[in-house]
Amino acid sequence: MVKDTVKRLLTGVGAFDALRYSFVYEVFLTVFRPDQVRGRKAEVAFYRRALGPFPDDAVIFDVGGNRGFKSEVFVHLAPTVVCVEPDRSNVEILRKKFRSTPAVTIVDAAVGAEAGQLMFNVIEAGSAYNTLSTKWVESLGHADGTSRPALTLQEQYPVRVVTLDAMIARHGTPHYIKVDVEGFELEVIQGLSSPVPYLSFELNLPDFRAEGLMIAERLATIMPGVRFNYCAEPAAEAFSSQQDLKSAEWLDLDAFSALLSATTEPYLEVYARDARGR
Repeated sequence: MVKDTVKRLLTGVGAFDALRYSFVYEVFLTVFRPDQVRGRKAEVAFYRRALGPFPDDAVIFDVGGNRGFKSEVFVHLAPTVVCVEPDRSNVEILRKKFRSTPAVTIVDAAVGAEAGQLMFNVIEAGSAYNTLSTKWVESLGHADGTSRPALTLQEQYPVRVVTLDAMIARHGTPHYIKVDVEGFELEVIQGLSSPVPYLSFELNLPDFRAEGLMIAERLATIMPGVRFNYCAEPAAEAFSSQQDLKSAEWLDLDAFSALLSATTEPYLEVYARDARGR
């Protein structure tokens, strides 16, 4: 195919890495991968419906930035995006990807309940399965009953850990915090002590049902009257022009806890809204 030939030629002359995160690459996607461009636009529209309107000075925290797929979306919503990622190989990619995007600040760290240092568990360099959670690593040692085989820990190394409170002190209160850290979500949110307008976190079920309930209770303490909503598809598969939150009404703590306790969904992306919001 033409696009593969172009990629091989650019790689052969050492130009592909330099171009892949540039405006030129965006043009390449528009021509050869319009599905990716449409998906990004649909995702931007989803966040505007679910979490908007975003203020002109909005800040977004992308906690568990991986390779910046969400931050690529968030720059269309807010003038300041703080992308936090501990994986060495992903940090290198993020710095290349956003080197010409001053709206994005890359933080080479993990987020947890306390500042310090923890061991980062690597299944494969750059993998979205990499995590600080030992429970998550143990769960990966068993096939998930679908297409994923059992996975094995390959490497560990220490990473710096910061808290959401410290991030807020440095970058300001965000309009939205996205947390996607493979089983370490509870610890991340334990490092938050002040309300934010919106926050989301991912849950792999049933393994992390108890943690999800504890997160909901924690958020209710930080944000009295908090309301919850959710999506039930992995983010990479969820977004179409029709994508929306699943519940017609935002749920209070009791209603959401009952839903979470009873659901048979294997995955939820949970959205929390401060009661003082819209």
